[in-house]
Amino acid sequence: MRTRIIPLLCSILILAACDGSGLGLAESVSAESTTTQLSFELVDLEQQGGSQCPEEIANSTEATAEAEGELCATVKFRYPKINSEAKPELAEKLNAFILRQMVDNPVEGMAAENMTPEQFAEGFIQEYTEAPNPFSSWELDRSIRIVFTTKNMITLLFEEYGYTGGAHPYSGYRYSVLSLEDGRQIQLADLLNPAYEAALNVAGEKIFRETRKLKEEETLEEQGFAFPNDVFSLNDNFGVLKEGLDFIFNSYEIAPYALGPTQFTVPYEDIQELVSPEGELGQSAK
Repeated sequence: MRTRIIPLLCSILILAACDGSGLGLAESVSAESTTTQLSFELVDLEQQGGSQCPEEIANSTEATAEAEGELCATVKFRYPKINSEAKPELAEKLNAFILRQMVDNPVEGMAAENMTPEQFAEGFIQEYTEAPNPFSSWELDRSIRIVFTTKNMITLLFEEYGYTGGAHPYSGYRYSVLSLEDGRQIQLADLLNPAYEAALNVAGEKIFRETRKLKEEETLEEQGFAFPNDVFSLNDNFGVLKEGLDFIFNSYEIAPYALGPTQFTVPYEDIQELVSPEGELGQSAK
């Protein structure tokens, strides 16, 4: 098994984020975040194991060890480790949340709260090496990125890609919005006025149809999208971005795998009347 851990100092303050996004999301971070006095380093973890992993193949003198026939399980994790001399308790809570996301769906028999990313990777590789007659390599790639901050919120995006055999790989994207006051996870109800759901769904469907290029007269079901009673409704997979509330529907969530995920932003200007002046979103605008 090969293990590589690289802590990389990314920023002295959370003023800019690292590049790259599976869905083409623009990363922008508010200058207001300087008030939080948070810094972070990027942790890059890679482990692999199996009968024919690339490095082992390269060093092997056996004729059967050819790259095209490799059998290997690879795990890659990338996530920020947050530090703060001014708010150490907040940094601890944020880091604990990030680690829980990285080891989500833990290996059987080990509680997620007691598992490190290294242990998760070892369990994934062990499951592969114990599988009878694996016919292909396995892969798991997970990352968490800071995509936006305000003076009182931070938006994280969890991205996952994996393959453990079968017809095709799996992937997913999950937003988390956390308070920079106490580290708790923020819900839509914390941002918007009571009974916001109906109006937000109307605004969301408009952008969803534009994103998917659906005609007004076409039903969602006719175009392959499955909602209860064929009525559009947003999920809770949202992020607070500069331009608006960003939503992601993952593959299989509302449509077949072939249609892929759907990501779209509901502009703040479309939901101004829904924003609670006393909520985190309203407060961040003051």
